[in-house]
Amino acid sequence: MAVDNIKCANHWRQPVESEFQADFQSDWQAQLGGNGDTSGVSRMVLHFKEGMKIAQEFDVSTEPNCAVVYSISFLATTQNRDMAYAYVKAHKGCKTLDDTPCGKTLCKKGYQGTNDVTTNEIKEIWKVASERFIGSASGNITAFVENADERSTFRRIELPNIIANKKIKTINGVDKFQFLQKFKK
Repeated sequence: MAVDNIKCANHWRQPVESEFQADFQSDWQAQLGGNGDTSGVSRMVLHFKEGMKIAQEFDVSTEPNCAVVYSISFLATTQNRDMAYAYVKAHKGCKTLDDTPCGKTLCKKGYQGTNDVTTNEIKEIWKVASERFIGSASGNITAFVENADERSTFRRIELPNIIANKKIKTINGVDKFQFLQKFKK
């Protein structure tokens, strides 16, 4: 990810409207306490407080052994993300954060630097969502993190939270503490 928090830049796969439009509108109204008018939701510009509410409250859960993470921050290619998306497509039930209602909503609402929320605020919103995603995961984490930069969300936020989460035992089938050694200098 060019900026770690930008998980859904315009060139990324956009969810098909039919995949979540109805769920999105009802979840949006229910969770943000709207007035029932969702006609302008796709055009609405969110502020930091609203983005944080999405990051803090919308569903980030996965089934055991089904959480998938990737790192493209500060890398020249999107290969890790592309492989993660292909993996998710081929493995029923597996999800990246982007595939959860939380991630879909953040992407749909423009948390890619296109609204009036600052880059640092966007980073904080995705940090909270990433922490929750890892916090709810269990079993094995599938990680597409080849050459993950030490400044990346994976290295700064997700990996430490994976290590701290007692419900997560392995990363890519390897003991998580052994996997961690790959990133020690």
